[in-house]
Amino acid sequence: MSTINNLTPFNCENTNLEFFYCKECNFRSELTLHYKQHVDENHGIKKEPEENYSKVEYTINKYICEMCSFQTYFMLKWLQHIASCLKNTQTARPSTDDDSTWYKCDFCDHKYKSKVWLNKHTISKHLNHVSTWYKCDQCEHKYKTKSWLKQHKISKHLNDDEIIWYQCAICSFKFKQKSYLKSHMYLQHTDERSIRWYECQECSFKTKYRFKFRRHVKVIHEQDIKWYECKECEYRTKYSAELKIHTNVCHLKGQDITWYECEKCPYKSKRKGTLRFHVNAHHVEEHNVKWYECEKCPYKAKLITLLKKHIRRRHLDEKDIKWYECKFCQFKAKLKDTWKRHLAVRHSEEQDLKWYECKQCSYKAIRTSALNRHVNDHHLDAKDVKWYECKDCAYKTKQSASLKKHILVKHSDDQDVQWFECKMCPYRNKIKWNLQKHERKKHLNVK
Repeated sequence: MSTINNLTPFNCENTNLEFFYCKECNFRSELTLHYKQHVDENHGIKKEPEENYSKVEYTINKYICEMCSFQTYFMLKWLQHIASCLKNTQTARPSTDDDSTWYKCDFCDHKYKSKVWLNKHTISKHLNHVSTWYKCDQCEHKYKTKSWLKQHKISKHLNDDEIIWYQCAICSFKFKQKSYLKSHMYLQHTDERSIRWYECQECSFKTKYRFKFRRHVKVIHEQDIKWYECKECEYRTKYSAELKIHTNVCHLKGQDITWYECEKCPYKSKRKGTLRFHVNAHHVEEHNVKWYECEKCPYKAKLITLLKKHIRRRHLDEKDIKWYECKFCQFKAKLKDTWKRHLAVRHSEEQDLKWYECKQCSYKAIRTSALNRHVNDHHLDAKDVKWYECKDCAYKTKQSASLKKHILVKHSDDQDVQWFECKMCPYRNKIKWNLQKHERKKHLNVK
């Protein structure tokens, strides 16, 4: 397939277009359709219109160059012209600081080089200025564009047998949206040499995703940061979307909470990302799972975030680790979640903690995962319990973490396992928690 860069360029001013000239008058046109229509209507034999015959009028749009006055009916000529125009303007491009070359937003300081992007920005960011909402006729959702409403209906209201699935030709993934398939093909099945990488000019960071690049620059390198602060507590963030998530999770109550519900079981979550994790972990068939594998050990995960946590926890050198240090004691952690849990458990008053209480007994926990584990262990009927069974022996358990520990201890080769070694004696163990218990029991001076 040809690309713009491979097309033969030609000068805008010297473009010789092929016209069709009328022999009877001075009419000319680039299109044979227009030429024939002109001849029939002006120089042909007049015919009486047949009964029940209605004339169909066609509107043919031109391709217009935004950099000059060039117009054409032919996409190929337009592409050739654009390639030429871009090449000719690379050395004589107007300054980006010249306000005359930008389309400015009427409601904020943003500006764009394309009018299309300005329109997208206006619709996306300035809710109060949207005059027409596209409402779903099956639920209360409404959207700013027809295309977003269409995507919503396909995603939420069509049955699987009614959906036109876009199947990946290389792997087993399939999508409800054609755009998702294109993104998947580009990001997962395109040679890395052909991918457009977004590289940071300040450090070695690079990514395939534009939004991740922008977030990196904003978080790491921007000095004048706009903070989004919670009105109910001291929480603040650099992202408006994260503030919305925080408000929904921590401060909304009752019917005001936005729940993300699983389509295949009663599970629901206040976070869309958590629901995505749940679906990937519990409802994706084994042969359709995309595993993210560690390059240094047999570990693999269904989510790339879990793989990154594993690498940070197990394989990073001490000098490369960003430690999260406690202000009240000598504790430090490699993961932010571990650091937060430590602060909540060790340095918070009991009345200040947010407790998750069991509805069937007096048990309460500061983590939903601990509460779910308690309910699964003590209150579920035997028929409702999901058992995790070992493939190599008769062992089974109600907890996936327990099964992983069992496989690690009983069925893993010693040379393939990362051992946790005591710094004060020869003791070592495959489970970090066991090492910590050993240190507390045998070496009292170790905190």
